[in-house]
Amino acid sequence: MAKNPRKQTVVTKKHQARIERERQQTRYILMGSGAILLLVVGLIIYGVLDQTVLRAMRPVATVNGERIRTDFFQAQTRYARYMLVRNAESTYQFLQMFQNDPNTMLQFAGELYQIQNQLDPTTTGEQVVDRLVEDALIRQEAERRGITVTKEELDKAFEGAFGYFPGGTPTATETFEQLPTSTLSQLQMTLIPPTPTATITPTLTATATPTVTATLTPTFTAAATATLPPSPTAMVVLTETVPVTDTQPLTPTHTATATPTATATHTSTPTATATFTATPTETATPTETATATATYTASPTPTPFTFEAYQTISADTLAQFETDYEITEEDLLYVIEAQLLRQKISDVILADLPQTEEQVWALHILVAEETAANDLYTRIQAGEDWSKLAAENSTDTSNKDKGGDLGWFGKGKMVAEFEQTAFALEIGETSKPVKTDFGWHIIRVLGHEDRPLSASEFDTLKNTKFQEWLDQQQENSEVEIDQIWMEVVPTTPTLPDEIVEFIQYAASAQQQQQQQQEQLPILPPVEPSP
Repeated sequence: MAKNPRKQTVVTKKHQARIERERQQTRYILMGSGAILLLVVGLIIYGVLDQTVLRAMRPVATVNGERIRTDFFQAQTRYARYMLVRNAESTYQFLQMFQNDPNTMLQFAGELYQIQNQLDPTTTGEQVVDRLVEDALIRQEAERRGITVTKEELDKAFEGAFGYFPGGTPTATETFEQLPTSTLSQLQMTLIPPTPTATITPTLTATATPTVTATLTPTFTAAATATLPPSPTAMVVLTETVPVTDTQPLTPTHTATATPTATATHTSTPTATATFTATPTETATPTETATATATYTASPTPTPFTFEAYQTISADTLAQFETDYEITEEDLLYVIEAQLLRQKISDVILADLPQTEEQVWALHILVAEETAANDLYTRIQAGEDWSKLAAENSTDTSNKDKGGDLGWFGKGKMVAEFEQTAFALEIGETSKPVKTDFGWHIIRVLGHEDRPLSASEFDTLKNTKFQEWLDQQQENSEVEIDQIWMEVVPTTPTLPDEIVEFIQYAASAQQQQQQQQEQLPILPPVEPSP
């Protein structure tokens, strides 16, 4: 009997719909998995780009629309840290010459400690952000005024940074400053405290004279011997030999290497002679002539710094900067250009700044208590001598014996309460007691003048005025600082370990033995950075 043929499967509409739903679900699952995978890959790529590209492009500050990028901020911060580390290394090398002087060593340790504090990432980063904002303000002002730094100026400054001066090494020019003088009125002359003078006290000096011989007792001999201590050896170039005769005292100097010993022997009894001298001295006349012989040494001839040598040194240094500190040539050129532009703008802004300032000449008597100050004020008003009261009562030991004379000073030199009173007083007027953190002052003014400033004082004034201009520019500008800089501020380069260990040792020694001298350890040399 034949088998039944295989039955054909009948696909219903319901079955077809279910199959279609399953296919769609499969497609959705695949699409969702693909989207998730793409999202994960995208996040990974974004993270990499954020760390390598995007974050570097984010601004740490914006100045009137000008963006200061993160990567530029980081490069400038690394350079600032490099300069601080170099300063610390130089200080550390220098202090090794004072290993037998604990006080000086601790003083240098204090300087190194300050540098260590400046290397705190937050401190360094904030200083760099502020400087870059100022640079942007200066650059924008220069554009408005049409002031630029030429390529020739930039190249010349860059070469000078490496000590290469093709036009000749610049030499400092000596300048002579004329000190300001005042024409005093009769009133001022009467108010000036007397200048203390040194009292010359007559002293007895024993002088042995070899030309007079008086032997009272044959067995009694007085010998006077003068021996010169050896002077430090110093190689100098002299043009002639200078003999030292008995008419000149033998005084060892740093200009020749000589340790002569002069001895005078007498058989006479020295006679005591009263002479008026400010400093007691004992003299002896030598019996023979001593000669100081000059040592001739050849002066070293400097090796010419050629352009080829400059190129080699600069190329090696720039390569090391980029390898060790991630600082490029463009970063260094920016520093030099910013300095040149700052100087040009400063010269323009401060062109009319007078080199004089209002100053006051004042005396003061300082005491601790208000009661004592009121009593002194009453005695002064009654006519008692100012200089005598200052010498007897003032706690300012630096000038109490000079009538409390503070000399001439301008604004900003004294504390506010003292300054306001001094500048408000008329010539010859005496103030009522004035309180400051130092105590109670009685102030007398001797003069008001516009006086010329010294070169250093004028430089200080220019720096102050230019900073005031910069602060005003920033206040009038749109400046936004993004605190992201605190997350990306570099922490390298750092101080060498031996310097950090020395700072720690010095701090410990200072705490434990502040009143005792201590020999600090031998310091290993530090290999200086380029």
